[in-house]
Order: sequence, then C-alpha cells, then structure tokens
Amino acid sequence: MKRSLICERNASINIPGDRVVVAGGTQGIGEGIACRFAQAGAEVWIVGRNEAKAHAVLARLKEISQESKLGAAPEHHFIKADLSLLAEAKRVAHDIRTRAGPRGIDYLVMCQGGPPNGTYVLTSEGTEQHFAVQVLSRFVLGYALAWSALDLDDIDMKKAKEKGSYGILACGSRTLSLWTRLSRREFARRAPSLMFTHVQPGAVKTEFASNASLPWYLSSFLNVGLAVMGQTPASYAEVPFYLLANPVGRAATSSVRFWDENADKMAGNPALQDEGTRAAIWDYLMEKMTALL
Repeated sequence: MKRSLICERNASINIPGDRVVVAGGTQGIGEGIACRFAQAGAEVWIVGRNEAKAHAVLARLKEISQESKLGAAPEHHFIKADLSLLAEAKRVAHDIRTRAGPRGIDYLVMCQGGPPNGTYVLTSEGTEQHFAVQVLSRFVLGYALAWSALDLDDIDMKKAKEKGSYGILACGSRTLSLWTRLSRREFARRAPSLMFTHVQPGAVKTEFASNASLPWYLSSFLNVGLAVMGQTPASYAEVPFYLLANPVGRAATSSVRFWDENADKMAGNPALQDEGTRAAIWDYLMEKMTALL
C-alpha cells in the first residue's frame, strides 16, 4: 500500500482519551510512534532506559498535544526500565497495571531493542541480551498486561554460540522476529478478544548503527544505507497507527496479522501454522518467565 494513501486515511483519525504504552519509546521507531499517537490526542506512556532522552521526548509529546488542539492536553509519562532484565519487565508491567487502574490501557506497542549486532552477551540474569529484550521482555509485558529456520532445542541460542554460528545473519533479527511472531500467534489463540499485530519495520533512519557497538566499517555502511534508503521514524509510525487506531486498518487485522513496512500482509512462515512449534515456544517462554520471576 502506498504510504501517501495510509497518511491520507490517517489524517482524520483522532483518539482523544485513548492511552498507549510504547516500550522503547525514548528514541527511533518508538519515539516516532509515540509522537504519532500524541498527534491524534492519545495519552502516551513511554518505557525506556535513558532519562535524558525520555524527558526530551516527553517535552515533544507535550508540544504535539498542545498543537493538536483536541481538547485538554493529556499528561504523558515516562517509566524507566532496563527491559533486558525480566525482573524489570515484571516491575514495569505491575507499575503500568497500578497506574492504569480499572481504566486500563488501549494499546501496547513494543519496539524495544534494535537488531542483534552479532555479539553474544549474557545479562545479570544469565540470558542472552538480545533474546531477553526482543523476545522475553515482550512476552512478559504482553502476558502480564493482556491477562492480568527455527531450532526448538536451542531457543535461546546457547548452542549456536558454542558452535560459533551466532551472528547477525545466522541468529539475527529474522530468527528473533519469528519467535516473537510465534508467541503473538499463540497469544491470539489464547486471548481471542484481543488484537495482536506484528509489523516488520524495514529500513528506518534510527541510531541503531551507532548504538549497536558494530565495527566501524559496518556501522558506516549501515548509516549510509539508511540515509539513502531508510524512511524516517515519523513516516514509519503512520503504519502501526493505521493498523491499530484507524478503523479501516483495524478491519483488515483479524486477531493477529503480520505486516511489512508498507502495511502489506506478509507471507506466513510454516512454523506459524504448526501447533506443536507454537506450543513449544509458549511452554519455553512460560518456563523461562516463571524461573526468572
């Protein structure tokens, strides 16, 4: 779908009174999505590690809300957390539930963590860092807030590390993305009253190459590539806003759907259809979450 058409369809959509939580909302894609929801009148809560960046985003959100003139400007919030730690994810979920009260939240947008950089680093909880952020933290937040080439023998990629095959291409974002999509499909099956949507963002002009501790030559190559071919976070934010808040986009999303950066439906991976694979991922994540929490 052409981005101009998405923007045109979004132009008249306002959602004052709605509340959105954006994990990873202090920069990049998350910041762009937070700003787009604020533009439509929503109350935005951002979750992240960097207080300085968070306060800058909050100031921008306040300014956007005032400029939108959709009634009284909502109060936006920052929740500080290191989502590579499951204990922190649990604390954040509890904090959100407590703050939200019976009113609850309307949208949970999770874009924490950038693509893997090829290094295998364990957190203080003993979990591979990228896996903890991109898979486990999303599972914990989704589970806690919703309810009150895949190797099932190496879900957290320890064996890949031992074999020397862990890297950007071998065990990178496509594998982690698949695990996330598998858990989302199972979430949708277990909670049919909720809508679960996964969007593959494509190339977005963020600070990923600088933040990921990549070799200088790879970082330079990615920065040039993103500058030439990448879309801005603000431009990309129109897509998740369209799929979540626009009635036309919501109508196209039944329970769970997987979309690309142009709001076109992605071809399903065979693993998504296999109940045994989804059950194995679900059981592993439940066991991991229970053990760490």
